[in-house]
Amino acid sequence: MPSGGRGGDPLMSALSPTGADAAASSDDPSFQIQLWAAFAAHLLFFMNFMARIVQAPLMPAIEKDLHISHAQAGSLFSFCRSAISSL
Repeated sequence: MPSGGRGGDPLMSALSPTGADAAASSDDPSFQIQLWAAFAAHLLFFMNFMARIVQAPLMPAIEKDLHISHAQAGSLFSFCRSAISSL
């Protein structure tokens, strides 16, 4: 017989919210604010990551289409990176 006090799986009874922990779940406004802040931080990281990953392999095609040198394409890439980073 498992020793959980309430009968059942002791690990699940230890992980389930009870008492004060249950009140601090998703109904708490401060928890929701923290959740949105974490979501916004992850979204900014994702946008920053995707801007680097998508733009870099396209640089040779951009150079050819815009008839610019490799140095000018690097400056364009740096300008776009600084504009995104300033957001």
